[in-house]
Amino acid sequence: MTIFGKNQDGWTGFGILGAILSSVIGALSFAGLMRLIPAEASVATPWVLVSLFILPLTYCVQLLFKIFDLKELSGLSRNEKRRLKRIINGKTRQLFIAIIYYVLSAVLVVTLLFFSSDNQDLVKYIIVFIGGLLGVSIFSMVLIFMEMKELTDFKATIKQRTDDKKNQRAALKRLNHK
Repeated sequence: MTIFGKNQDGWTGFGILGAILSSVIGALSFAGLMRLIPAEASVATPWVLVSLFILPLTYCVQLLFKIFDLKELSGLSRNEKRRLKRIINGKTRQLFIAIIYYVLSAVLVVTLLFFSSDNQDLVKYIIVFIGGLLGVSIFSMVLIFMEMKELTDFKATIKQRTDDKKNQRAALKRLNHK
């Protein structure tokens, strides 16, 4: 989690553009898949698809707890703690939005497919819409994994800095005692 150099506590243009593009790619992919399904085939609620919306939820919650652990990180100056608190608040807000998105997407998929199962033309549009939702979910999982890596790198950097300071103090103490 880099404190310096980029916006850490809000939405970025890359994130919004990526979500839109992944939604379009997902929708187009599912539209292509719909051509492979015969028109007379009945569509039951695809629970595997629903679970794909719930799967990112587990990683999101895991990242949320790791971010909460940052509040107890030692080796930071008062200024760094203040900036980190702002970043943590922004990240937790984004993760709560993602959690709501995953849950609502899963509920929406079940509801739409349940109530439209009799209308095959409507099901085709719903499947394309679900593809768009799934594209955003997959993209957001990539972002979550990137955040986890960044968080691990940040903790390692702070630990290394703390260890370096400790070694420097020990070396100065040895020099002063001679």
